[in-house]
Amino acid sequence: MTAKIQLCAVAALLAAATVAQAHCGGCDTNADKGDKTAAAATCEKGECDSCPIAAAMEKLPKLTFAVGEESACCEMGAKALAKKTGGHIHYVVGKQEFDSKADAQVALLEATEEFVTGFAEPHTCPASGKLTLAGKAQSCEKTAGHMAKLMNDAMSQVKLTYAVGDEECHCPIEAGKLAEKSGVDKQFVVGEEKTCCEQTARLNLARAKYKAAVEALVAAQAATTEKPEAEQGT
Repeated sequence: MTAKIQLCAVAALLAAATVAQAHCGGCDTNADKGDKTAAAATCEKGECDSCPIAAAMEKLPKLTFAVGEESACCEMGAKALAKKTGGHIHYVVGKQEFDSKADAQVALLEATEEFVTGFAEPHTCPASGKLTLAGKAQSCEKTAGHMAKLMNDAMSQVKLTYAVGDEECHCPIEAGKLAEKSGVDKQFVVGEEKTCCEQTARLNLARAKYKAAVEALVAAQAATTEKPEAEQGT
């Protein structure tokens, strides 16, 4: 990997990690992209406390920063703390703390992918027998299975594609040939997000799949709630 690509990878992954928490305490500005759901409309009004999509996005693993006993949700704030106290910045993902930014970024990626993979799968506690899906208790195995299918179907629609200049394709081999022929760097594309870093693309893909699953779950729950009682009993 060349120095240019290494620099691109580090900068791009940090940018993606920052986006993952840029709206600390606020409404996810991406929540209203695509089909407008009732939840998305609520987000547009700024009523984030009642927005299930925004609330769900906040549950994703985050990269935060610590300087001594103080913490910050953005690197700029951490740098200000470090300058003020003379301390060093540590990078935190969950309960793990790293001296290396690169190590923290890898941990964030792995934690996010693991979180998203398990989100749309029903889980039964071996001790209590309690069934959960998306972190919530489920009373009906059949309903949980149906919801899980809807979520996984939505996730499967989210794809990673490639771009080389103005050329777009779905095949990494074709993209590599285009890049070699044109001398233009290959970019990884997930929705509207583009990056030259494969690790950042994986993070973008995991987050986009998670958002799609949440939207599918919210829509299914809304449809069930709005369904006439006579139909629910059939």
